[in-house]
Amino acid sequence: MNLLHEADLWNAKMRKFVEEEMVPYEYLLPKFLNELPEDIVNHIFSEMKKQGLWAPSAPKEYGGQSLPSVTYLGWREALGRTALWSVMGVVLENPMYILYSASEKQKERYLYPTIRGEKLGGFAQTEPEAGADPARMTCYATRKGSGWVINGVKKFIGYGGYVDYCLVYAKTDPEKGRDGITCFIVDKDTPGFNPTEQIATMGGDQPWYIRFDDCYVSDEQVLGNIGEGFNIAQTWFTRNRYMLQSPICLGAVSRAIDELLKHFPDKVDPEWLGRVQAEYRRARFLMYNAAYKFDNGEDARYDAALSKLASNKLSMEVFRRALEISGPYGYAVGTVFERYYRDLRRFPITEGSTETMKLLASRSLIRGYEEVDRLSPYNVHEEVKHVSQ
Repeated sequence: MNLLHEADLWNAKMRKFVEEEMVPYEYLLPKFLNELPEDIVNHIFSEMKKQGLWAPSAPKEYGGQSLPSVTYLGWREALGRTALWSVMGVVLENPMYILYSASEKQKERYLYPTIRGEKLGGFAQTEPEAGADPARMTCYATRKGSGWVINGVKKFIGYGGYVDYCLVYAKTDPEKGRDGITCFIVDKDTPGFNPTEQIATMGGDQPWYIRFDDCYVSDEQVLGNIGEGFNIAQTWFTRNRYMLQSPICLGAVSRAIDELLKHFPDKVDPEWLGRVQAEYRRARFLMYNAAYKFDNGEDARYDAALSKLASNKLSMEVFRRALEISGPYGYAVGTVFERYYRDLRRFPITEGSTETMKLLASRSLIRGYEEVDRLSPYNVHEEVKHVSQ
């Protein structure tokens, strides 16, 4: 059985779950907040575990399903078909993947409880003056005895006021630039860890400012080695660009098309719909190609950037057009088109802006890391066979 076929099977299984256990609760979403009543969230999580849909990409020895990236994408595409995708903070597995390389003691304390849904972790790199370029980071950590003292401010940190712990990136050797950044695991109750303000946005996500005031952590809280923080973060970003954003965008697009054809079939331009289908296939191929390369230990940064670019652009176009086609219905607060448009709008900005992705892709060509016509023969074969079935 090829991986794309397995992805389709997981997609079908998760899609059934989404339609039966998640879509019926979409009406409970507050207008500008991605939260549900605790009993509803607990019910959804419980049913996921009962049906074997929980933590699909986590290794079995950690309590997951051990799905390779290519297969896991099918699961994530199905999740994208509900506006509740943004509520699934624990299931999104952030920042679970980074912790696979943690020490055993760190895994026991953070990774395993996160996989079980008992803890929620955060990712704190962005700062008021350091977004796309972490070298401009001003948050720093200085040596003190057998530990480090962190000072600085992080901005736009998802779940910042609710996390149980946070992966915090700080400069430990400013003279080394990116090679002087270290990743620390900081518990929420650590003195000096201060979520200070929640940031209102046009979407349902409400990220936070976190201020670190003489926040002391021991050497045991260092993830990896001193100075490896930048590389750890880049691995996370590469994976997230095709693993988290792209399938959600594509799942959302498929939901939008279904809704348009169901409610406004006479207003959908066939020529536009045909072009969207072609762009959908292209974006899906780029996503699976990036996943295949990542799973096989290849450098997938270029492919992940292209995947993010294609899926972000397509989703924005489709939901903009959906709002135009549906008129007052789609424009009204609480409808599927309006909700998706606001929640997805952050994707072209976060985890590498559209401009940054374009620069990354072009730089890879200019420096000779990639070739314009280079594709994975395996994935071309698999995609052609998949499309022809």
